[in-house]
Amino acid sequence: MTAEFAVATTTAVLSLLCTVATAAASTNGDVNAHKYHIGQRHSIIEDIYWDARRAAEAQRKLHQPSEGPIKDGGLRRLYDLWTPDYNCPFWKERVGDSGEGGRWVCGVRTLFEDRPCVVYSIGSNGDSSFEEEMLRRASCQVHTFDPFIEEGVKEKIRRTPGIQFHDWGTSHETAQTDEGVQMKSIQDTMRDLQHDWIDVLKVDIEGKEWDVLLSLLQYSGPGIHATQLLIELHFPAASSEILIWDTLQALSQDNYRLFSVEPNVHSGAATEYAEFSFIKVSPDGHVCLPRNGADEGFGLPYGCLRQSDGQS
Repeated sequence: MTAEFAVATTTAVLSLLCTVATAAASTNGDVNAHKYHIGQRHSIIEDIYWDARRAAEAQRKLHQPSEGPIKDGGLRRLYDLWTPDYNCPFWKERVGDSGEGGRWVCGVRTLFEDRPCVVYSIGSNGDSSFEEEMLRRASCQVHTFDPFIEEGVKEKIRRTPGIQFHDWGTSHETAQTDEGVQMKSIQDTMRDLQHDWIDVLKVDIEGKEWDVLLSLLQYSGPGIHATQLLIELHFPAASSEILIWDTLQALSQDNYRLFSVEPNVHSGAATEYAEFSFIKVSPDGHVCLPRNGADEGFGLPYGCLRQSDGQS
């Protein structure tokens, strides 16, 4: 081996080692940056959400909602300013058939893994695809409420393994209608079924949702004891555009984060009905999910319950 060859070989080896070291440093830097962002995920998600809400509130002040029923311009503002700005930290998936039967859910593969859960489906219209898929994918109690469907459809749902069908409707108060149909508030339904918390509350009650939501969300109300609220909102059914905005604002103030909006294109008037998916978080941004060992009632993260529930 000549001296020149030895020098050239040594130089090549040193160059290769430097390249490997540089690549390793770069890779470690990427990994460390990734780990940092994962660790900061829930605070970043909250920052994104609140930045969007502040911008929307600034725009809203320029276009105050009207005291009358919502019109085309109000609908456009609604969809412009109430956007799904919360990023589900556990991945969102559509559960159930395409069309009106399915809904977007946050964390099917994570939030409901290896733990019991409770699902309420209020107003099924005879389509139980959402409930059946939740049963297949999670260890949930699934309860369906709908007194208005035909008896044959009720019997079919009753025969579906795992679904518990209840022949009463949901309203802002417990009473019978003039037609003799039994209606119950969500609070009374939960008390009768001995549930403290609902993991997924799916609601489609053809315009009656406004009274139900306000009875729960008003200052003296109990709040909504549910991690996720999947609700079809019927805008023409609201008494005023102000009512729609006030209800959505009350949900936001109760720490419900909007993570999905899907216009109902099967209704014939897609902008007038939409599926909204919300998830409740604690004041510091953690998902309100019952777990053992947490420091508040029902095993929830701190701050998920109202003070009226006896929690601080």
